[in-house]
Amino acid sequence: EAPFVDLAIATICTDGFTHRRHEPAFRLIPEIDVKNVEFNVWYPETITPHYFADLKERSAEAGLRPVCVQGSAFGGEGSGGIVKDIGHKLALMHGARQLGCRRVKCTGAAPGSQGGLKAVIEVCRELAPVAKEMDILILLENHTKNVLETLADYEEIFAAIDSPYIAMCCDLAHFLGSGIDPLD
Repeated sequence: EAPFVDLAIATICTDGFTHRRHEPAFRLIPEIDVKNVEFNVWYPETITPHYFADLKERSAEAGLRPVCVQGSAFGGEGSGGIVKDIGHKLALMHGARQLGCRRVKCTGAAPGSQGGLKAVIEVCRELAPVAKEMDILILLENHTKNVLETLADYEEIFAAIDSPYIAMCCDLAHFLGSGIDPLD
């Protein structure tokens, strides 16, 4: 039997960058008959246990399967910022688990801000053992004009962190936008 890929849709496709409590997603996604959903949770309310419980209930009612949680970017200035970022990513990991999925995806901040690539590495070092314990994949998504932009950025991360629970989410459009050949 040939392998296949399950399609998924991110709620940004239906909700855009506005906070509407995922109402458009739950209204529109069932109409296109895609079951797998990545929930973009970029607002304070959306990373609470109560909101994740609500997403789980609404997903079941709509016949949708949560497969990923995407939170806001990695980054934090100084030890206080790093602690806050670790706390944020832990909330996302617990939310993913509550939804029954095992992927958490985030991108990085703009170059020269939020502690740069060093902060991403520091946060991921702390998260790797927890991710292993929870069986959650932390996916680092590349983005144009971001600290997770080039192949060298990923080489630096994976040289510093040897964990199968810290992985890359490859956005081919952003590689093209950064002038990087996706085949590389």
